[in-house]
Amino acid sequence: MSSPASQTVLTALGKLANRDLAGFQQRYFKTGKGEYGEGDVFLGIKVPQVRAVAKSFRHLELSDIKELAQNKYHEARFAALAILVLQYKAAKQQPTKDQLFSLYLELLKEGAVNNWDLVDATAPYLGVQLLKLQDPVGYLKDLGKGNLWEQRAAIMLTWAFIKAGKLEPTFQMSEHFLTHPHDL
Repeated sequence: MSSPASQTVLTALGKLANRDLAGFQQRYFKTGKGEYGEGDVFLGIKVPQVRAVAKSFRHLELSDIKELAQNKYHEARFAALAILVLQYKAAKQQPTKDQLFSLYLELLKEGAVNNWDLVDATAPYLGVQLLKLQDPVGYLKDLGKGNLWEQRAAIMLTWAFIKAGKLEPTFQMSEHFLTHPHDL
């Protein structure tokens, strides 16, 4: 059973659903048996539309973000993660940022962040959290021992280092994944 807040987001997304686009997205994001996105379900909503919904619900409680991020619909998870990023960017207190980053890692580990677009729309912004670490590469290599999406996040989180003019973590992680068997 959905909370009233997450149900309101789902209703807003449902109004934008497009069956034809959903069919295309199912193929594009490789949701067939044995493919990397196996079983993912789409409503058929374009990314700018999902972002607009997320922006209008940017003050959602963490519990509602988590609930939405565990939804069967890809766009609901995307909206939840977009809200998480908006809140992270707006957070003034480090404990709030820590809490949001921890939730992201939890969602990543449990499989709610389960496609390349979800990782790519979040990790570059949340990677700022790692700039303060003594050994960010060790942390990222440890994260990279997890599922495919944790591995992708481990490299995508380095965007924050690139933006900060610190290229070495990206080079080290690129070298670490150089022989990775998956193209993602």
